Amino acid sequence: MAVALATRALENGFSVNYYHVDECMHQPKPDGELHPAQLKNRKYMASNLLVLDEFGCQTMSREEANLLFRVVNLRYQIGSTIITTNKGIASWPGVLAGDDVLAGAILDRLLHSATVLNIQGRSYRLKDLEASLGRSASTATNGGSDATQTG
Repeated sequence: MAVALATRALENGFSVNYYHVDECMHQPKPDGELHPAQLKNRKYMASNLLVLDEFGCQTMSREEANLLFRVVNLRYQIGSTIITTNKGIASWPGVLAGDDVLAGAILDRLLHSATVLNIQGRSYRLKDLEASLGRSASTATNGGSDATQTG
């Protein structure tokens, strides 16, 4: 969904930067001590839309959590940000180095004027796998004449 929204933004002339959250945390590290005015031209700051994918897959260090806050805070009400995650809001402090205050500050900025899409149900990737496995199981029971090999 985030990729589709980013693609639509590009088609409409907006600048977009897409990062897996782990990648994004490496981008601003060298910029950690720069004055905010010096960050305006950094790709992750200057784009109209910043997409941060897979937030919460790994726990962030204190330094990474602070960097995420800095990016979110500096982009607040200036540029759009999409964050994808499978973590509920209540889990965010645990992801952000166990810091409830920092998580609250990040969420405050992200959720102000935000549209939250909460998609329920199984991952489409898992649904595809289950469908494939179900088909393979029925193929095996029916003699396996149309089985596909990969390798």
